[in-house]
Amino acid sequence: MASGKFLHLKFLSILLMSGSNFDKDYDYLSLVPVFQASPSLETFRLFVWEHSMYHWFEGDPASLRRLPQHCHGNLKSVKIIGFFPQKRMIELACHLLENATSLESLTVDASPANYRCSGKGRKCCPLKATAIVKARKSILAVKKYIKGNVPSTVKLNVPKPCQRCHRF
Repeated sequence: MASGKFLHLKFLSILLMSGSNFDKDYDYLSLVPVFQASPSLETFRLFVWEHSMYHWFEGDPASLRRLPQHCHGNLKSVKIIGFFPQKRMIELACHLLENATSLESLTVDASPANYRCSGKGRKCCPLKATAIVKARKSILAVKKYIKGNVPSTVKLNVPKPCQRCHRF
């Protein structure tokens, strides 16, 4: 994808659903050319729905792939909803931390999209016990592989499943 193809794109939201356009081996770094082609991009949201429990990364952080440096100078806010500790998803988060020079906040949320209550009487959608286990493992992976790469100028948000609606 050529640099500057989406010159005025400021907000990008992508939904990846199991059984549609991705599978357990999806290479999240393949999204990087979209950032390169969108020099004005300020806000990026990635929603991952129904991911596999397989291929959880528990290896050496040094084995994570690094792409050549490319400044994503206007990207200020990134949210990954439905995060899970798959190696390629961790690589994307690390790439954005290293290359988004204006990044102000990174939210890495292990809860599935739309699973949060408002806290004003509305309850969260029910989560299976396996989803809560996935969330725990995801939070540990963020601490192990991502937290150390967060610059002091970036706020890292790692919400746990709602404690009002789900025991964690």
